[in-house]
Amino acid sequence: MKKIWFFVWVIIIGGVAGILASVFLVPYLAHTPPFDKISWMKDGGNGGTTIINKTEEKIINQDTAMIDSINQVFNSVVGISAKAAVKKGAPESIFYGTGIIATGDGLIAAAGVPAKASEVSVFFNGQVFPAEISKSDADSGLTLLKINQTNLPVANFADFAGLNLGEQVDLLAIDSSGKELEKLVDWGIIKNASSQSFSISLDKEDEVFSGAPIITADREAAGLCLVGKDGSIKTITADQVKQFINQ
Repeated sequence: MKKIWFFVWVIIIGGVAGILASVFLVPYLAHTPPFDKISWMKDGGNGGTTIINKTEEKIINQDTAMIDSINQVFNSVVGISAKAAVKKGAPESIFYGTGIIATGDGLIAAAGVPAKASEVSVFFNGQVFPAEISKSDADSGLTLLKINQTNLPVANFADFAGLNLGEQVDLLAIDSSGKELEKLVDWGIIKNASSQSFSISLDKEDEVFSGAPIITADREAAGLCLVGKDGSIKTITADQVKQFINQ
């Protein structure tokens, strides 16, 4: 029993001694050479208070920025269908692609639409509008359609000089081949660029992406996508599209 009380008193006396040392002895030694060089003792000399410097970190979420861009630009994207001219007796061929509203009075910039197509339709805002081919260019694959509508939301075209290698871009398409319109999105990066053209990291796409705008994080169209019969992708720059519209 005496041994137990002995150890109890040792613990009590040791605890009291530790408290007194931390309150009186450590603060004194913290300012006395050579103990003032010891970091933990200097911290103890500050009354045991740890000072935390608050820092703020601002994070730019690129994914959120691109989602906002996609939702806004889709307001100016349309679906396109066109019956291609075929020889007598041949099965009917229908082109399904995408376009972008270029002017508020109904001009639609598209790509890959058959030059001699008939019954061209534009799908926009839950409605179907008959369209006429205003002009087309076989070399670039561009087509300018016209619908009888006004006050349409117009897309903004990017400055070619402002594009950067490695920049993420999104392709926005509307598939009008089914009973209901379907919005489609694919993405890649600008993998190379010259003084007059650029290409993206995507190799192949479905036909419906022909005419799809290539969108930057700034909610601007860097150009249009032209899809070949084999699914290969060619990019048409915004400068080419604007020049074609204004010719």
